[in-house]
Amino acid sequence: MLFTLTLLASQATPLEIAAPAPEGDRFGKALLALHDMDQDGISELAVGAPTARGELRHSGSVLILSGANREILQTWRGEDKRSGFGDTLRAAGDSNGDGIQDVLVGYERGGRTEILSGVDGSMLISFDRAEEEVSPFGDLDQDGADDFLLAGEQLEVRSGRDGSFLGGHGWTDEGCAFHSIGDVDGDGAVGVEDLLQVVADWGTDGDGPCGSDGNDDGTVGVDDLLAVLSGWGMCHD
Repeated sequence: MLFTLTLLASQATPLEIAAPAPEGDRFGKALLALHDMDQDGISELAVGAPTARGELRHSGSVLILSGANREILQTWRGEDKRSGFGDTLRAAGDSNGDGIQDVLVGYERGGRTEILSGVDGSMLISFDRAEEEVSPFGDLDQDGADDFLLAGEQLEVRSGRDGSFLGGHGWTDEGCAFHSIGDVDGDGAVGVEDLLQVVADWGTDGDGPCGSDGNDDGTVGVDDLLAVLSGWGMCHD
């Protein structure tokens, strides 16, 4: 099989990559540019193949290809039969603090997302959430590792270093009052200006019309940020 990829819109000739057997007919379902892993001055390419066969049928794989000659540098494989590992690839920030961008790998089935080391593909942390519910969110606890925002029945912030719970905020249908702490600037809506104010007051007891310290614990932190996000765009009484 021949997988054809245009890396740059300005290229006259597309870059053609032959799919190595037995990576399945969905080789190239997901793509992600990586750092220069073999130190030849050229960035590498991660290619998802969610129907690839490993020891288990259709467990999926991610191939790391040399940016210089498209040789396979590493192969990362899923561990569950028909799980579709490698269906999605996204940058995950630096979740272990080693200075290298890590990789978020989504499964096609099963509602699982893994954060893998950008150095060797070893698993750093995993979440029982679909990949669209997991987003890199910066180093909120200031431990040198980027953290993650998890959506779903409630918003959660999880540590990128060990996956531990840093803060959360539930959803409600009971009206605007529950979300009123998200309206930091008192303009009747929750939006970017409120988010920026919380970030600006981070670590302090921010005052403001409604107070950046929405939960009145004496500091502006993760829970206050989640209050803004959970009430985004809502009206307030």
